[in-house]
Amino acid sequence: MLDQFKISFFVLCDDDFVFDRRTRLPLMKSLLQENQLDLLEGVFRQHNRKTRKGIYSVHLNEFLIKLGWVLPAAQFYEDQANFEIETNRISLKKVVYNEPLTPADLILNFFIARTDKVRSFGDWNPILKGGEHQNFFLKQKKQN
Repeated sequence: MLDQFKISFFVLCDDDFVFDRRTRLPLMKSLLQENQLDLLEGVFRQHNRKTRKGIYSVHLNEFLIKLGWVLPAAQFYEDQANFEIETNRISLKKVVYNEPLTPADLILNFFIARTDKVRSFGDWNPILKGGEHQNFFLKQKKQN
């Protein structure tokens, strides 16, 4: 899919993400460039949509965004891991968070990346409809 675009950077996220005034894509791009990184994960918050309170919070937040306000989210996502690759086994090892950047092999599905670098390690597997995210990062790890 990236072959269709002539851009230096792209942002990837789930289709239900909401960007508000706290989304700092220009800062993410600056950090990516200043630190000569290929990908930089963003930090995001999420409301629990499985509870009555969570559903109410989502609807309230949608209303508040129209007024320029933002409701703090219940969950704070910041999760990274490294792959440990052995002959017959691949496992994940949790990475300790370090300010301001934490190197990791596997990050969440919200990041900014250099288009040419992602193209160089093979893009996403179009056959996979689940686990494609982990497969993408594993291919990148094996190439390096």
